[in-house]
Amino acid sequence: MKCRVLFGCATVMCALLVSTTSAYAGKLFVPENGNVTGSGGEAQIFSKQITCAKNKFSGKIKKILGISKIEGETEFEECKFGALKVTNFTSPALGLNINETVSFRETEIKIEGGCVVKILAGGLNLLLKMATYKNEAVKKVKATINVEVKEENGLIYETNNTNCGSLAEKEKTRTSYTGTETIEGAEIVEVKEVPILPGTKESWTGTSGKNVLEILPGGATHEISCKETTSEGSIEELESSGPFHIDSKGCKAAGLLACTGLGEAKEVVLLLGTYHIVFDKLGTGSELGVGILFLIEPVHFECSGKLFIAEGEILCLIKPIDTLTKHFEIECQETKGAPGETTYWNAKGEEVKMGENQLLTKENEGTGTMSGDSIVALILTTKEFEIMG
Repeated sequence: MKCRVLFGCATVMCALLVSTTSAYAGKLFVPENGNVTGSGGEAQIFSKQITCAKNKFSGKIKKILGISKIEGETEFEECKFGALKVTNFTSPALGLNINETVSFRETEIKIEGGCVVKILAGGLNLLLKMATYKNEAVKKVKATINVEVKEENGLIYETNNTNCGSLAEKEKTRTSYTGTETIEGAEIVEVKEVPILPGTKESWTGTSGKNVLEILPGGATHEISCKETTSEGSIEELESSGPFHIDSKGCKAAGLLACTGLGEAKEVVLLLGTYHIVFDKLGTGSELGVGILFLIEPVHFECSGKLFIAEGEILCLIKPIDTLTKHFEIECQETKGAPGETTYWNAKGEEVKMGENQLLTKENEGTGTMSGDSIVALILTTKEFEIMG
């Protein structure tokens, strides 16, 4: 019987894997893609400056960036700012995330007297801590939201500064939010326990044909190619990363001059380092790109009396996703020394452009030059996994 593990989901960026073993429990909202409605009691917003007696919710159970969430339009009702009536307060996409965070999209709130308050989109308002979830009778989920102001946490807004009083005084500062929401659907809605992350260290091996390191400006005289590679590594316990080593064999510069790593057999170059699973492209399903980021330790090799040192990061693609298998393919691309992939999203959900961290090659301890690697490697894992976007 197969069971689920979560590979690379310590924070917001993650990819699900399915394995035959696991030892760490997590949660999902189910059923995925189910339509839901909800209702909430009193909410206290912007550090109790606005209070609402109730709200109604309509949305869907989704998975975005690998995170299970309930997201939908929320209409807050009977809201007041002191003695003033709030005439419009509808959030287009309130998100209840299984990782115990709450997210707001841009929301405009109108108050008697002309004050307009806007909840800002993105940034901290996408990861507000915290929310807890509990299964209720009749298979409903109750969310309790308690966003406190501390450290980097708190709901941020701005105003038009027209009769906004204390709201204007606190705009663009972190504020608290408390409330509850009870979610139900046409089908059973619940928080489901699932095993996540490999509970023990797992290993993998790999092979490839030709492997090419090309140094700007590219061309045969700036190319070091190896006939084949063998590799091995591990998925660390409860992590989305691990160590690797790659033996490249039959290595030559310009197709003629033997290249040999220091202390290695002739025409063999050994690469050591660690790797991390990342998102290479945002989206869902087939539109989602999952990458593997290799952090290469300095590798010294010699070609016909010239000493080279290569180190830095290589971003490659890994596939398939959404398929249970032991067999994966890693593809690294480059064009005349320029790497094909240079942007990814890290564990905090932040876009990263590799820049100076890219793979650089130095000749005789000179200045590092941008380099790219071209290879297609086949990976075999010890157990079946499924990378799920």
